[in-house]
Amino acid sequence: MAFPAIKNPVNIDITTEFSTLSYQFAGGYEQTRELNSRKRKMITAKYVLDRTDKDALISHYNDVAGSTAFSWTNPDDNTVYTVRYAEAPKVPISGAWPDRFDVTIKMREV
Repeated sequence: MAFPAIKNPVNIDITTEFSTLSYQFAGGYEQTRELNSRKRKMITAKYVLDRTDKDALISHYNDVAGSTAFSWTNPDDNTVYTVRYAEAPKVPISGAWPDRFDVTIKMREV
């Protein structure tokens, strides 16, 4: 299932998931290893949406929730990521900007 066709985000933060495990020993030594060999990405995208686009995004989240993977395209470099929602979208409402919504979504690469 593809991400809805809404306006480009105003801010994108893509980071590599930290997956290093550390073990502490009684002698003060530490052993570390990678939890896995994949370097998954965590994506946070912030949008300023009108009511129609906000409703499309919320409808998409309600359809896929956090269990179904979907395609999301980074508008900066057109890289297509297969992701799942990492948490529910944040949609605060501001009385200063009626029918404008600052929406933040967090996604994790599959």
